[in-house]
Amino acid sequence: MAHHLDDVARDDISTTDEHTNPSSGNRRDLLRKLAIAGAGAAAGSTLIAGRADAIDGTMITIGAAANNAGDTPTSLTRIPTTAFPATGPSFLTSAEKAPGNAATDAVNLFPAALGGYAVTNIKHGVHGSTKAVDGFGVVAANAAPATDETKPAPRGLIVAAFGSQVQFLSPQALATAVGVTNAPAQVGPSAGIHSPGELYADDAYNLWFSVPAGPLPADGVAWVRLAGPTTAGSFVVLPSPVRVYDSRTGQGPASTADGPIVSGAERTINLLNGFIGASTTKVPAVPLAATAAAVNLTISGTTANGFLSMFSSDVPFPGTSNINWTAAGIDQANYVVSAVGIVNPTTPATSAPAVKIHAGGGGTTNVVVDVTGYYL
Repeated sequence: MAHHLDDVARDDISTTDEHTNPSSGNRRDLLRKLAIAGAGAAAGSTLIAGRADAIDGTMITIGAAANNAGDTPTSLTRIPTTAFPATGPSFLTSAEKAPGNAATDAVNLFPAALGGYAVTNIKHGVHGSTKAVDGFGVVAANAAPATDETKPAPRGLIVAAFGSQVQFLSPQALATAVGVTNAPAQVGPSAGIHSPGELYADDAYNLWFSVPAGPLPADGVAWVRLAGPTTAGSFVVLPSPVRVYDSRTGQGPASTADGPIVSGAERTINLLNGFIGASTTKVPAVPLAATAAAVNLTISGTTANGFLSMFSSDVPFPGTSNINWTAAGIDQANYVVSAVGIVNPTTPATSAPAVKIHAGGGGTTNVVVDVTGYYL
């Protein structure tokens, strides 16, 4: 028997079981009226919000077993059946057990005020969507008060899966699924006002998390990239080595013509950009987000003997060496991985990742620094 959604709360039809077993009938009637009519109506709008509005001429019907009696779940069917992420029927239940054969269709995991179960011919357990910019597709809250440190804290949401756990769909994937063509790619967090504690997946498959940008709400949020193709810890290889420093005069596109570095001197090398080959057009080398840089450190035109040490611009000379020479006229290179610091960190327009080079041992040498990649 089917009823319009607006009429469910007024449905007073009883079954034989309700007459012969008043407690069972009252209990089921309460569940049916409150959980199915109230929560079912809310969840029905949650499941297909914006796709079954009265104004678009669609209709929701509720029906399953006669009068929705017993533990048989209530079916929610939208006509026509076009819903994201997959078409097909959905159903709700407030029964104390999961429907169907537990071995094949469902498992009685979490008795709840409102349960969204799926059986073999229904793909998704719960679907929540909204078109309201200040709304939420799904709201999960635990209203229990926190007690003390010896007891579990209230948890509003638990995700349990036998498959691939949780999947975040990108904006482009959503646009494609709902038939939006020529949707612009979204890389980085979306526009608009955000709150701390949000997770966001963009079209480049980066996963972002928002945190407070300061102690006050007016400070807004800052975004931390948790994962992605070039996430923290990843090594990014540059398409071509980029020359960020050359102390020699008149040899290639030198960033500066400082000449040989003498023993005891230090130079700060900006790694943000440089040159490829003989080109005079600057290209990116190491981004501000990098934690370390991989470079070829070259000495040329040495005198006497000596060594060079490369290290983060944020720390003092650590007393180490990365390349050594013992005679004049040496041209030699060594592969170096070094942590990077930030120069001018309080001035965004001139901030840059940087390393220091320290010379020691008594001799002098020209220095060339070619970046081959960096670590995030």
